[in-house]
Amino acid sequence: MTCAFFISPAGELLSVATSHIAVVIADPQRFGVTRAFIEARHAQHGEPLGLEGRARSEVLVRVLEAGWIRVREQPPKSPVRWHLQVSTLNDDHRARLAAFAREALREHGPIRAWPTDLVTVLDAEGDVLWRGPLAELGA
Repeated sequence: MTCAFFISPAGELLSVATSHIAVVIADPQRFGVTRAFIEARHAQHGEPLGLEGRARSEVLVRVLEAGWIRVREQPPKSPVRWHLQVSTLNDDHRARLAAFAREALREHGPIRAWPTDLVTVLDAEGDVLWRGPLAELGA
């Protein structure tokens, strides 16, 4: 099983036990959205609440625009170990991504990672903004 996180606008690492959308649905105000917004997006697309579909994508884009960073470890056979998703790659996001990398590389930290792990930073639409080893991200 892979691990997942959100990084808050303040730099707090929030563990995601099931799915990113489930965490947002459980506490929408924390992520800068409302329950009504989430339900409206799902109704618009004819999707049940929490489905990993188009509504989920729209909700997560709004969360990223509110300053959150989405982190997902990829399956073991994937050449890329981590996907980090941001609304834009500005100085604030770079600083929080570097802090994540340093935490991931800490010997006895909560995340098991290696300096050579390949990382892809994606924008809200899934386009690649940066790709390289985790150690470079934390430099």
